[in-house]
Amino acid sequence: MDIIAYMYDFARTSKRSKNYRRSYLNLARKLSKFAEQHRLEITTETVNERVLEEFVDYMRHEGLMKSTIFCLVTRVKTILRRMQADNIHVNRSCFDFCVESEQGNAIYLTSDEVRQIAALQIKKREVAIIRDVFIIGCLTGMRYSDYVALTSSNIVNNTIVRRTKKTGETVVIPIHPLVRNILNVRGGDFPRYCGSQTNFNRRIKNVCKRAGVKGEVLVERTVGTRVQRKRIKRYTLVGSHTARRSFATNLYLSGVSAGRIMLLTGHKTEDAFFRYIRIGKEENAKILSEHSFFK
Repeated sequence: MDIIAYMYDFARTSKRSKNYRRSYLNLARKLSKFAEQHRLEITTETVNERVLEEFVDYMRHEGLMKSTIFCLVTRVKTILRRMQADNIHVNRSCFDFCVESEQGNAIYLTSDEVRQIAALQIKKREVAIIRDVFIIGCLTGMRYSDYVALTSSNIVNNTIVRRTKKTGETVVIPIHPLVRNILNVRGGDFPRYCGSQTNFNRRIKNVCKRAGVKGEVLVERTVGTRVQRKRIKRYTLVGSHTARRSFATNLYLSGVSAGRIMLLTGHKTEDAFFRYIRIGKEENAKILSEHSFFK
């Protein structure tokens, strides 16, 4: 069976989000260009480990980032597993094929920085709404698609209860005092943001800059076959998903066990959870210096 045709059909009929479907359309286009350049047929009979290796080499020469290549290969394997579930024979060696991932440059905001952002005086109504929605994300640990959609109906017995959009997992989260303040100011309801996520990310970077989010981060990215390094301002790395990472990291640093935090974030495995924890080596050493072992 033609894998690219199957992928196009999957992207057209899937009930998942528009961005999710678009990611598979993008993959199908890349596979089509690769197949045309290498004069290959991308079918369940022809695709094996060797073809995947050639696809990865093709993407490197196209200048794609290492992290992007990892995601694209993962999606190829996801499609092959779906085909297998539909009783379509695929070459199982593809599932053993792996490419090295790259540690992301995502950051987290400290609890003090979250309070600074919450205390910032903002005159523009849209920006104030974005700031409040972001603070709620920082103190609930939800994904953007969930914390941006909260309403008063999600408040149950002084907790926030929501069935998550991505996994269907129901999470129950205590209401933080800063979240309670936002609710009180807004008449007991959550702020409603109806704009795009792109606009949200652009605005929240500026809010963080104004609130005094300081420092620089050394960013390393493998683009094609070369490693690029540069230092950039921390606030430029803040986006909608920084809220969830900040929640998980700050709770973990405060001494709450990973298991309890996972009940709030909805993570199924510790491996997935610890990918959210963003603690630098210097910060880790500073924290451990207070441990009884080093006294």
